[in-house]
Amino acid sequence: MSNYNYLETSNFKKYSKYNYLLLGLGLGNKAVEKFFIYNNIKYSVYDDIKDNSLLNKKNYLEDVKRDLENYDIIVKSSGIAYDHSIVSMALSYGIEVVTDLELYSRFFPDSYNITVTGSNGKTTTVNLISSILSDFKLVGNVGKAIFSDLTYNKKNKFIIEASSFMLEFCETFKSKFNVLLNIVPTHLEHHHDFNSYISCDSFFCGGLYRR
Repeated sequence: MSNYNYLETSNFKKYSKYNYLLLGLGLGNKAVEKFFIYNNIKYSVYDDIKDNSLLNKKNYLEDVKRDLENYDIIVKSSGIAYDHSIVSMALSYGIEVVTDLELYSRFFPDSYNITVTGSNGKTTTVNLISSILSDFKLVGNVGKAIFSDLTYNKKNKFIIEASSFMLEFCETFKSKFNVLLNIVPTHLEHHHDFNSYISCDSFFCGGLYRR
């Protein structure tokens, strides 16, 4: 067990002071919520599906929009499209929008990542890599959400299956090794056009493509 205490890092001290809005409670954001609760980080939740049992839940879209400027960062569930009204409004206010992948890289920039993306073959590829590198944790689109493990070492080792949805709004996220398998026209109901899809799936390969 490492003696490393992430609570004392400059990144944790910086980002734990912010007020977050979790937009949507998919698997990724449910893990983020547990991390926030565990570390006493201020947050609220908005999901289009109403569930009064949720903690810190905002039930009405109008209430969220009215209070939007009180949030420092919006953590978008990967399944929510980038043109959701809250995302568009946040960007117009200059509020950052990220996914759990980007948020993790800000809290834990020393994480040792191998990231696999592409239209087809991601799950087969990450499972193959995982069978060879048994000391790496398999997270992302397959396996656990990246925030699932609340015991963090200085350099976590992750094999990440990253969908194009997860790679939206990534700015600082990086990997030691990046694998881009292929890109074919798919998921256009989410991205709306092929160029937007390409920019998500290939941004991290040399930083050549950014939204």
